[in-house]
Amino acid sequence: MEFRHARAIVRQPPTPRVDPRAGGNSVITMQAPDGTLIPNRGVYLDVVANERIVFTDAYTAAWVPSAKPSSPAS
Repeated sequence: MEFRHARAIVRQPPTPRVDPRAGGNSVITMQAPDGTLIPNRGVYLDVVANERIVFTDAYTAAWVPSAKPSSPAS
């Protein structure tokens, strides 16, 4: 899988870890063109088959707050 950006192509290594259920966590690691690995950790808040997936990166697992969420709390 490739993600295209205006300045780079980022390839996702083939080992994502996901537990798609409410409270389950995920780790999807992207790799920058220079080889830097960028882990994206999160928690699924709600999963309804064939309807919706709600997740956040504000928590990493078991409601442990993330050190660097992408969206700061207001």
